[in-house]
Amino acid sequence: MFFFSLFLYAKGVLALPQIIDKVVVIVDNSIILETEVNTMISVLKHSLKKANQQLLSDKILRNHTINQIIIDNIILQFAHRIDVHINEKELDRSISYIANQNHMSLDQMCYFFSYDGIDYDIYREKIRKEILITKIHNSEVRRRITIFPQEIELLMQKISTKTNSNTEYNLSYILIPLPNKKQTQNQLDKAKALAISLIKKGRKVADLNQLAITYSTDDQVIKSNHMGWWKLEELSPLFAVYLKGAHKNSIIGPIRSNVGFYVLKVNDIRNNNKKMVMTEVYVRHILLRTSSILNDQQAHAKLEDIASQIRNGHINFFTAAKKLSEDPSSANQGGDLGWISIDFFDPEFYDILISLKKGEVSIPIHSSFGWHLIQIIDTRKVDRIETIKKDHAYRLLFNYKFSEEAKAWIQEQRASAYIKILNNNEK
Repeated sequence: MFFFSLFLYAKGVLALPQIIDKVVVIVDNSIILETEVNTMISVLKHSLKKANQQLLSDKILRNHTINQIIIDNIILQFAHRIDVHINEKELDRSISYIANQNHMSLDQMCYFFSYDGIDYDIYREKIRKEILITKIHNSEVRRRITIFPQEIELLMQKISTKTNSNTEYNLSYILIPLPNKKQTQNQLDKAKALAISLIKKGRKVADLNQLAITYSTDDQVIKSNHMGWWKLEELSPLFAVYLKGAHKNSIIGPIRSNVGFYVLKVNDIRNNNKKMVMTEVYVRHILLRTSSILNDQQAHAKLEDIASQIRNGHINFFTAAKKLSEDPSSANQGGDLGWISIDFFDPEFYDILISLKKGEVSIPIHSSFGWHLIQIIDTRKVDRIETIKKDHAYRLLFNYKFSEEAKAWIQEQRASAYIKILNNNEK
């Protein structure tokens, strides 16, 4: 959803003027123009060519592009309804990060745009939309996830019974989704038949994403995902039972779940005998929650001011947290969160935490709970198997539930939106 290297592929594309053109799709209160669809198709073609992937037919690319733009529009309209925005400072930080990832300074990137005729303001607005889409998607999906202590204990016990198993599987999957509402037998049979067909075709191709794009239609968007390395005991039983005895390049399925039919591919298998060592951080935080009284921009600015006062010695972190933090479980302790495995944190926290020195205060960080300032008190490396298992079990459960809920949320948003595709087959 978030294409950090997009500008490397879109030479000249973002510089195209927005001319009056025919409407391709109506999505609730917005329209999608032919110009927008063609621009995205050009970018996707360039990306496929850059990755040395086979170019797909224009019809398939068009269907895939229109479906993605529809989903993006639904999420952007959702963001507008709940009044969520990306402020200029957050956007500046993201663009600076993109430049850094591509080994450029911000000035060099602006020169790159100017040289290739790319409108920098258009590029900024595109990145703003991508950040907003990712932010809303992740925030709304996280709200749907509940993990009970009993679930963690059960998964830990399951892992403990198989501690001698060091075999790991590198997995990818394709999901053929089912309608969000009650499915008919015909819909079930059709989805299962497509899954069986993709299993046969998957044995002849290396990239499941290519199959997913090829067989997506206007009415059905097939998703693919690379899962990475997993042990059998770490996987949902839904997948684990099918992987016993699997070998490299196995194509497995169809596997029925509540959201559709999965097709699994075993990309690789390895034995991992690494000693389990974890990094823990002792942290404090200050939390500000947004509301009708305090919006994102105001919360961000307030935390920046607090951080400045702490760095200048006008107030210490403990006192500031006790006075201002809106986290009821830690405010009275000066924001004290104790020792926490660094792997427990979300990616946006993780990247910042590993860069902080002892005593240093972070920049304001946004999460689904609000805006945070974080201070690292100390760090340590420990070999605590039970803690690792608990943290790992939580992460496994979270990742699995996030994947399932993300698909369900997108299906629900799409099902509740008014979508009319106009003359999609026309050139």
